[in-house]
Amino acid sequence: MPPADGVVALAAMIVPSLTGCFAPSAQMGPDAKTQERVVASPSPTPEPTPAVPPDGTVATGVLVDDTGSRLGEVSVDVKDGAYWLHLPLPAFEGYEEITPALSDSPFTLDECGAANIWQLGFGGVDDTKETYDVQLSTFYDDPSFFTSALYVATGLSPEQEEAHDGCWQPILAKADLHWTAPVVRPWAQVEDAGPASGARGTTEMVDARLLYTTAGGDTWASIAARFGVSEDDLEWMNPIRIPGDERMAYARQVLNLDPENRGDSESRRPQ
Repeated sequence: MPPADGVVALAAMIVPSLTGCFAPSAQMGPDAKTQERVVASPSPTPEPTPAVPPDGTVATGVLVDDTGSRLGEVSVDVKDGAYWLHLPLPAFEGYEEITPALSDSPFTLDECGAANIWQLGFGGVDDTKETYDVQLSTFYDDPSFFTSALYVATGLSPEQEEAHDGCWQPILAKADLHWTAPVVRPWAQVEDAGPASGARGTTEMVDARLLYTTAGGDTWASIAARFGVSEDDLEWMNPIRIPGDERMAYARQVLNLDPENRGDSESRRPQ
């Protein structure tokens, strides 16, 4: 579970704009009066093969600090089917530990440990190098839901925390990522067939996004079947959901059903 301040550390290297459409039914939301269906387990059918971007650059950005100064170019490149992040490594004077990170949600540089920051290492980085390079696809087949790369200061002294108004992990620089990678699952389009055994939760539209709130007893397979997608499609649309049992879903967990809104982990936690 992420710490209260929203900063989530990914172990070792990483412990850790898509297009699509959806067609929600007219019956959605907590007040919908829909008779529950009982769905038989469908026969497994072969799933299309997700697209693999060709080798080359699939995302770019510019690393800037809180003064707006440009600190270098950022890129995500594909090589032999693997995604690699390349971050310039500026000299941040006065800090013993600088940790690279990624975020899937908007934030500003004056936020303290902004929500949904996923650190890419512990104990700082090798400041003798000019770039920080990490393979993103070690744990994410399609990391294009990340919207920014950044550096946070870690291991601050009490004096440094006081200088940052009590913030123990200030954000020093960030780069908004602009993706040109192809949609890897263009067929992942949902259509709500209505509540069913193992998928009794409710749907709602929030800021033009289709969200599903799970109910007790919901299963991952039944939720996927209700919306006409595979379990892999559902997982792809929710790459950073808090995992539970492989078959079950947490009650009152908010799942994304919009292929264009794969990130934003703040709204994906159980309520």
